[in-house]
Amino acid sequence: TDFVEGKIEAFLVNFGEKMVNLSDEAFQTQECEDTQLGEEVDRNWFEVVTQQYVFDRLNKE
Repeated sequence: TDFVEGKIEAFLVNFGEKMVNLSDEAFQTQECEDTQLGEEVDRNWFEVVTQQYVFDRLNKE
């Protein structure tokens, strides 16, 4: 559980940094990725279930 908690904490820190530095234009682009909360939940849950924890996979691919 410490490993998962560490990954969650790292995600939250990284996410916060990205939000602070995100321009309005970039926000509009990112805003369209998930149209429903369920899509985001499914995408992130897949990372947990597969133990890959690449929560920013959309940005990397």
